[in-house]
Amino acid sequence: MVEDDAIRWLAGKGYDKTMGARPMSRVIQKEIKESIVDQLLFGKLARKGGKVIVRLKQGQLDFEIRQLSSK
Repeated sequence: MVEDDAIRWLAGKGYDKTMGARPMSRVIQKEIKESIVDQLLFGKLARKGGKVIVRLKQGQLDFEIRQLSSK
């Protein structure tokens, strides 16, 4: 889940006056995908999976990982 403030931050970083929203893909790759892939391969998501919440904290993206509850 990506919170609204993080979406606005991404929109600001991913928009260029001359290129429009084309840079958005690179911003998402660098700022979100790389961090989540690291967690999937080596971190908290590697063993049991979970839910990732992306929010803006002190001007930077912050990732909260919540483990899925087992029933």
